[in-house]
Amino acid sequence: MERYRKRRALLILVLVPLLALGLWNLRALRHPAGTPVSPQETTAHHVILVPLDGRPPCRQFVIDAGRIGGTEVVTPPHELQDYYSQPGDTKAMRRWLLEEVAKGTTDSVFLSVDQLLYGGLLTAREKQATPAEVEEFLAFLRELHEANPAVPIYAFSILPRLTPQDTIDGYDERRDIMAYSRLAGRQAAGLPVDETKLAALKAKIPPASLERYLAHFRENATLNERLIDLTHEGTLTRLVLGQDDGEEYGIPNIEKYALLDYIKSLGLSDRQVFLTHGADEIALSLLAAWHNEQTGYAPKIFVAYNDPGARDRVMPYMAVSTGVCTEEKIRLTGGSLAASP
Repeated sequence: MERYRKRRALLILVLVPLLALGLWNLRALRHPAGTPVSPQETTAHHVILVPLDGRPPCRQFVIDAGRIGGTEVVTPPHELQDYYSQPGDTKAMRRWLLEEVAKGTTDSVFLSVDQLLYGGLLTAREKQATPAEVEEFLAFLRELHEANPAVPIYAFSILPRLTPQDTIDGYDERRDIMAYSRLAGRQAAGLPVDETKLAALKAKIPPASLERYLAHFRENATLNERLIDLTHEGTLTRLVLGQDDGEEYGIPNIEKYALLDYIKSLGLSDRQVFLTHGADEIALSLLAAWHNEQTGYAPKIFVAYNDPGARDRVMPYMAVSTGVCTEEKIRLTGGSLAASP
């Protein structure tokens, strides 16, 4: 008990002077005169985003980044948008978009082709659109532009990934399709391949499954060519094509290089049609590019890698090296590489 009393007395001896000193400082401090300021959000711009899907990188991150830059980003009501594997209501979303732009308060529209045509990224991976559905969608884009010619439309479309659709079932079947796709991609790139192995893989895959896999790329290539045409004619201000979940060699790259050749044949610049590697971040990149244009800002960026080989390393689910991907993201947003810090 005596030890407890001594400790309490010591604690009081320490705390009382400190408390007195703190109170004296509060009285002695002279706060400078100032004007109270209430934090208030201001928005200089108003844009519409039809996101790739409802995940945060595709929707909420864009809204938040816009708010930081003084731009209000308006997105479709939740009840119209996709929810996990449930596709969005494409017809209702198109009506909403027409009505929202018609209000006359919008500076620009950023829209996901996969959302407005299929109902989101997951549905786009599985569903095939009929030629009639594609024509109806393209007619909608023309209607949107003709009704609001002063509002630029920035569209983005995603190339199919190398992995087969979920509707193609069976572990061995899916493994064989991916192996066939990799070999076919190497062959298309002019690299030597084992022709016997390629033929054997093709023979093992059920014809209906292989046709479903290949038809997905043909449909997507045709759609993207039509979107490139819309950009060439001025309906779309800018089109960004994204390669999702790719590899160095595969059938997706055959489509990609064919589209690059088509873009080049029309004489379109990067500012009109841009092909990038990725999907989820495209809307955010487009918003940054648009904002840089509005403010006349062209960032110069120096890239430093933590390892000498990092720049040339191809990471999983990527079709190009880290350096190529990094540099294309800088160009997409309107920046340029700096030679030194």
